[in-house]
Parts: sequence; structure tokens; C-alpha cells
Amino acid sequence: MMRRLLLLLAAALPLLLAGCKNCEPASSPSVQLGTGQGDRFDVYTDGQEVGLQPAPQGGFGVPVLIGTTGLQTELSNTADATLDVYIGGSPEGTFFSEGLQLVCESDSEGGRIHGQVVGLDKDKYVTNDDLLALDGTEVELQVTVVDVEGNEGAGTQVVTIVYGG
Repeated sequence: MMRRLLLLLAAALPLLLAGCKNCEPASSPSVQLGTGQGDRFDVYTDGQEVGLQPAPQGGFGVPVLIGTTGLQTELSNTADATLDVYIGGSPEGTFFSEGLQLVCESDSEGGRIHGQVVGLDKDKYVTNDDLLALDGTEVELQVTVVDVEGNEGAGTQVVTIVYGG
């Protein structure tokens, strides 16, 4: 019985050590922005309507689930991210976040960073009227993720803010 178990383990070991190929450094890492919970990831589409939520750095912003391929998740499973929002080509908010959990979802899906908000300038967008004025506005979300080895991937997505509707 023990011998069979050892043989099975020896046969499975290469598969266990193979890891996630989309969660290891690649020459062209990519970043996608979307939404989802658990293992579900829905990439935002151009012009998709999104709501605002409180940002952890204060103020409000667009919630995102960050999907990556070609970034290292096996060492310490952390990464740093710069999250920027632009309206009409002008910067309207930026936030740098260190030590985010970058978890490899699967070989085909790559890594994910949960629970981020691309925040608007908390000093400019203060009142309900400030936020209401954004209803129907297209914003460009830019996210750059750097893994523990210094590999960098970036993604951009244009979405439409829906507020107060």
C-alpha cells in the first residue's frame, strides 16, 4: 500500500511542481480590469456602466478586480499597483498601493488582485453634487502592477460612471 502511494506521488509530482504558467514572469505581462467575486472574473468592456464606491484611501472611485498574466505570484504572492483615473485626458486621481496579494487563480487565468478601487481625487470630488456631476461621464482607468521581481504589466479601460440613478 505504501509503495503504491509513493508511486502515485512520484507520478503526480511533476504536475504539482509545474505551477501556473500564466502566473510566472513572461516577456509581455498583461493586466485586465474587471469585476467579480470568488473565482468569477468579468472583464470590463469599453463604455461599460460602473458605479462608484468608497475608496480605501478616502473619497470615492471605481471598484476593480485586477487580472494579470505573466507576473510572478509564486514567491511571496504580493505586488505593488499604481491606480490612475483620467477624465477627458486629464488626471483626476492616483493612488499607489504596496504589498497587495497577487494570487494565482489557475494555469489558464493567471493572477488576481481583489478589492481595489481606482480612486478619484478625494479633495476635488467631495460632495454628493460633485459625484452626481460625474453621472454618465466616461473615465479612463489605468493600472500598473509590479511583481516582487520587478516585472511590470499595465492595463487601461474606459468605463462610464453611473451615479445617483
